[in-house]
Amino acid sequence: MTYTVNYSFEGVAQKFDVTKEDAEILKSKFVSSSKVSLLPAALIPVRTNNLSNFNKDLFLPTTLNHGVKANGSFKKVIAVAGAILLDLLTLPIRLITSVPRALFNAHNQNPLRTHLIKTKCAEALFQADTINVVFTELRYLRHSGKTLEEKIIQNINLIEIPSNDVDNEPKKVPRLF
Repeated sequence: MTYTVNYSFEGVAQKFDVTKEDAEILKSKFVSSSKVSLLPAALIPVRTNNLSNFNKDLFLPTTLNHGVKANGSFKKVIAVAGAILLDLLTLPIRLITSVPRALFNAHNQNPLRTHLIKTKCAEALFQADTINVVFTELRYLRHSGKTLEEKIIQNINLIEIPSNDVDNEPKKVPRLF
């Protein structure tokens, strides 16, 4: 069996061949939160990794992350107006919860980001908020003489620390050659 991991972000890509043991460890790190729900984002600043993200999540998280993404002019106006109201009402709570969140994020890192730093990946990869990861496993099938290629493709959020209740399962793409 052959295992390959390919990390990419905005044109920067790195590919590694890994052992079976390393492959199992890496698979456990392919856990990511695909998005933050509306209510937790309205109460706690999620991203504290840089000033730009922190400002977005502290002052207008619902407006910038959800309201402006509505489709249609009328829906967008209503969504932005409601989001601004919600952001103003929850600002005092976010101010209180921002300090513990920033301290927590300063002492904890996403395990995949830690791995990228240890393996000396390109700096653009571990500095990114989200990277694309393709994990490829090649298996030779003796009975048919073919090779089975199984890929796990996932966008990994490197800012959030993964939790156990993640709804972003990786997509498996098996192919026979």
